[in-house]
Amino acid sequence: LNHRVLEFTPAFQGSLFQQAFDRALQGEPQVLSRYFEPHDRYYAVRYLPHPSGVMAIFEDITEAKKTEAVAQEMILAVSGSSDFIATFDTSLQVRFVNRAGLRLLGREQATGLELSQLYPEWARRDVRTGVAHLEQDTHFTVETALLRLNGEELPVSQVFQRVYDEDGRTIGYCTIARDITEIRRREAYLRESAGRFRRAIAQAPIR
Repeated sequence: LNHRVLEFTPAFQGSLFQQAFDRALQGEPQVLSRYFEPHDRYYAVRYLPHPSGVMAIFEDITEAKKTEAVAQEMILAVSGSSDFIATFDTSLQVRFVNRAGLRLLGREQATGLELSQLYPEWARRDVRTGVAHLEQDTHFTVETALLRLNGEELPVSQVFQRVYDEDGRTIGYCTIARDITEIRRREAYLRESAGRFRRAIAQAPIR
């Protein structure tokens, strides 16, 4: 009490924090959230005019800012991916599908659908069984097919992973799938070519 804030935080001298403090001294409440380079920290500060001066409430929000930055990086990565990326909850209800995933599905929206609605009938049991096994394993990979809105099947290689909280409890799942249509097409071509070659050898006259 009875001390200026700058006596305790001389590094604030001339900073935006001091400017906000000075405005609060004139009777204007101030809220400020900034990176403070001398401390290498992020602070959220509220300056509230008070009969005896200014009441200052400081909060170190560095960790929250780091988490926010990581989240933004992940959002950019997911948005820019050409793969199908989705999350779903423990009741297997879809919570999120990225733009590329929606294009692959031929849908404008998929949030709220049951996970099984994204797969043809023959693939649903394998996917459900695999997700159930995630309680013991951290992830599983499967070659399956997504079901497009028009009824077409899209062959994919897909990875499922469990999402859990800090206590290890499952709170949902995430998945990424890659279109393997071209790979399947090449495999079919190679099989067909090998079959033609075998038939040609079998039919060739023996001399």
